[in-house]
Amino acid sequence: MVTIGGQPAPKGTEVVAKIDGVERGRITVEEAGKYGSPGPLGEKLAVRGTAADEGKTVVFEVGGVQANETVVFYPRDFREVNLTVSGTPQPPQDTTPPVVVSTDPADDATNVPVNKTLTVTFSEDVQEGPAYDAISLKDANNAAIAVTKSIADKVLTIRPNANLAYNTKYTVTIPAGAVKDLAGNALAEVYSFSFTTQAAPAPAPGPAPAPAPTPAPAPAPAPAPGPGPAPAPAPAPPADKVEKPIQVGATTVAEISGRVKVEVPAGAVTGANAAIKAEVVGDEKAAGAGMPLLSKVVDITLKNGTLTGKITIILYFDKTKLGKDQDPAAFYYDEKAGRWVRLPGVVDADKGTVTVTVDRLAMFAVFGVSKEAARPEVVTFKDMASHWAEETVGKLADMGVISGYEDGTFRPDNEISRAEITAILVRALKLPAGSEQDLLKFKDRASIPDWARGVVAAAAKEGLVRGYPQPDGTVTFEPGRPVSRAEMAALVVRILEKKIGPVVPAELKFADAASIPDWAKSSVGAAVAKGIVVGYPDNTFRPQKRVTRAEAAAMILRMLEAIGSK
Repeated sequence: MVTIGGQPAPKGTEVVAKIDGVERGRITVEEAGKYGSPGPLGEKLAVRGTAADEGKTVVFEVGGVQANETVVFYPRDFREVNLTVSGTPQPPQDTTPPVVVSTDPADDATNVPVNKTLTVTFSEDVQEGPAYDAISLKDANNAAIAVTKSIADKVLTIRPNANLAYNTKYTVTIPAGAVKDLAGNALAEVYSFSFTTQAAPAPAPGPAPAPAPTPAPAPAPAPAPGPGPAPAPAPAPPADKVEKPIQVGATTVAEISGRVKVEVPAGAVTGANAAIKAEVVGDEKAAGAGMPLLSKVVDITLKNGTLTGKITIILYFDKTKLGKDQDPAAFYYDEKAGRWVRLPGVVDADKGTVTVTVDRLAMFAVFGVSKEAARPEVVTFKDMASHWAEETVGKLADMGVISGYEDGTFRPDNEISRAEITAILVRALKLPAGSEQDLLKFKDRASIPDWARGVVAAAAKEGLVRGYPQPDGTVTFEPGRPVSRAEMAALVVRILEKKIGPVVPAELKFADAASIPDWAKSSVGAAVAKGIVVGYPDNTFRPQKRVTRAEAAAMILRMLEAIGSK
């Protein structure tokens, strides 16, 4: 609970935790009088101190006013603290303007239907701004096209009042101030994107006219030689390369229609004036792969920048080239080794795509691999030697369920997000990709990255992920949110019981068993009974600790062994 002058703190009030005057955690009151939640899906106020902070006092501020209560910081401690303040809090302020996170069609898309409805998705809910009427759609001659505009939640919809012209480039311009968020912060910078419509369909041939007799022409002097009629221009070939400047604070999307789509999250690239490039190249290197090539070979590079995070690549393949005993698989070309290396990926057979998430730049392609030989080669990671999870991680990598980083590391102590753990579980359970219909339950579905949409939809369809209830009755997925050990136990037990039926929970004998939330005790007990979770050397479970990549791998492999899915 959190109260101000004896009254529940209003929704939107900021609660901040500080150590030595430095902010170490922040949370927003989502329901009057409450901050955080003890439930499995509720957000917690995480105080991120260091070992050097142990024993120091944590001070809380509610709406900018110091609370009467304090606590002493201990790493991995978990407790409930009711906060009270006597003063008048500062009203919560939102000063962050909205930004564009995606458009449909994507910038520089080709072969766009002439009756296409255009959409622009922002980072938060928006409304009409002072420059709303200046939003425009123009053709290559800068002629304005009549449109109807509307806004619903985060999405701006632009509907041309008539079909667009064939084989024509159009540009959408959204000026600064065209939209604003619910706090009144306006779009700070102009945003524009372009696309080209599809070529006109060939006219159906009609009957040839009957020949008519013509009189013999009178002799005439031969005309002077001169230039003949200009040949009709050849239709423009499909675009085979694209270059997109890296956007600051937003996802950058580079797409070659029907070939590849590259998504670069905010912060994944460093460097001024950086740009992501994708280009269809020759398939000479694919000839020696010993596998049928199902897609174009696409070379993905960076200009003026360095890749410091992960990017998502969606590769399109030709389903007609796939043999009945083959599966599509994504590969990258290792220039040093001179060979193609398989990547873990999510296949959408209906769309003919394979989605991979990588931290490397290389040539990528989709090949057909035999179902019997569908597993990638055994992978070893140079930072896993003598690690307690070395064998576990190796097994899952061999199964194609998890992968490491370009530098040959696995980084076992890194935290893992909800989208990442969902993708791993869907691959482990061999679930088919879901549909957009399965994502409708999540209010924040627009924030789920393209590479994860199919796997999140698959998990939602199976009832494996449920989301976070919101005060307005909606549910959010929150793809980038870390996963706690208590949440992970609940998730794997949910899967386990779907596969083998109810599990009788074991008695919880952890030293910190009292700190395990009530909602998670049964799941943790069931996970203990099946050997899926174990404690730390000091006999603690640490339910609120964020799951690491190594811990996630261990729980997933034990789950697979328990249900016989390995």
